Amino acid sequence: MNLIDVSASIKENGFAVLRGAISKRKAESVRGMIDDSIADMDKDRHSLYQDTSYCPELRATPEITSLYTDSICKTSVANLLEFTPEDPKRGQIALRFKESGPLHLPRPHIDGFPYGNNVIPRDSISPFLFLVGIFLSDVTEEFHGNFTVFPATHKLNHQKYLLEGLGGFPGGSSEIGSTPPVQICAEAGDAIICHYYLGHAPAINVSAKTRYAVFFRIGKAEGRIHQAEIMKNLWFGWRV
Repeated sequence: MNLIDVSASIKENGFAVLRGAISKRKAESVRGMIDDSIADMDKDRHSLYQDTSYCPELRATPEITSLYTDSICKTSVANLLEFTPEDPKRGQIALRFKESGPLHLPRPHIDGFPYGNNVIPRDSISPFLFLVGIFLSDVTEEFHGNFTVFPATHKLNHQKYLLEGLGGFPGGSSEIGSTPPVQICAEAGDAIICHYYLGHAPAINVSAKTRYAVFFRIGKAEGRIHQAEIMKNLWFGWRV
């Protein structure tokens, strides 16, 4: 997908998938690091790690942060904006293990709101410009822990904010929209760039394989004025 197509896809649908953003060799290498880390993981901390990040000791390592900084994702984001956002200092290592239960999708959410065990204080927000995900394992079928997007909900969520303010998003809940959700099927090394306001959720993983991904939040707001600008202006900072 060329840069023009990336911009058009995010503007229309709220997301763009980039195939081959990193090499499969690099994806395999980072996956091995994660496997070594979780081998001794405290199983009682699953809930905490799902709301924050697995392998906290790896999040700020060069091997993790370079998934973004050395990939076409950084170039793509830079070409969307009028300014150069800071490189992320850490990534969120997101794993989805085998689950049992009916095939269903949870309600979508948007990031930056306090919920569960995440570290965002109550009555505050932490908005940013783009959620970038790097897939480290093949996810070729639905309900294999797929990162799932709700197309065009970035526009609906923005309109809801203008009408209702932060009170319209309890726990970061997102609008669903009329377009069916898309469970992203990807190969190791593929990536996705999402508009901040896009509703998303993980699908249940009924496969025997763990889904590996690392997410970065790009263009984080600094201070209340900047936060308000991101929330009020759907295309804040964009080359529109």
